[in-house]
Amino acid sequence: MNTLKKKQFNTGRSKEIQAGFTLVEVIAVLVILATLVAIATVKFFDFRKEAKIAALKSQAANLIANNTLNFATCKVNSSQCIDIRETGDAACRMGLDEFLPQVDTSIYGVANISSDTPENEWRSAMEDILNQLGKDIGAIFWIDRFLLTPPSQGWLDQGWNPRQPCVLFYEE
Repeated sequence: MNTLKKKQFNTGRSKEIQAGFTLVEVIAVLVILATLVAIATVKFFDFRKEAKIAALKSQAANLIANNTLNFATCKVNSSQCIDIRETGDAACRMGLDEFLPQVDTSIYGVANISSDTPENEWRSAMEDILNQLGKDIGAIFWIDRFLLTPPSQGWLDQGWNPRQPCVLFYEE
């Protein structure tokens, strides 16, 4: 019978058996884990903010779509037309309440962009409003007003527009 003999190598160390890890090895592993946790946390909050932005833009798109449907409904003189005659923030809030009835609108805030602001300046006006309110994300939507009851000619002569631009943001 052939037997294998174990060879022992002399490593210069005592023949004590090493149990566990050294303090340096444990600290190195903890530093690596802490770094990974820090990176993951930052990524998580970035994804959360991106999700909030996407949700806000989606709600603004729903508001625009429902406003467009209302505009068409009013043009055919339907009894289901919602004739918004308010101005400013009140018009924006009414649009939010009327055009998104299935959504808990208490989590959203609205602010108006002056209706005499040219459309190509709405984005910078939104950023100014968000800065004033201390908010970092928002989305633009608009409400078509005075669809059945036209505004006064004097109101129109001052450059006001029946289309009320609005900013949607989170209240939290």
